[in-house]
Amino acid sequence: MDQCTHEVRAEYWRKITQVCGQRPAGQSAKRRMDENGIREQSYYHWQRHF
Repeated sequence: MDQCTHEVRAEYWRKITQVCGQRPAGQSAKRRMDENGIREQSYYHWQRHF
């Protein structure tokens, strides 16, 4: 994977982790991921990078 591709993916997942992190009070991260079609494994993989 070249540097440009990695940067694009990183930016995409940075936004995804922010969306899941800004969930309404009382809503689980899992539910937020399900509502947005995000795989839990992928979310936590990228969350560790940020």
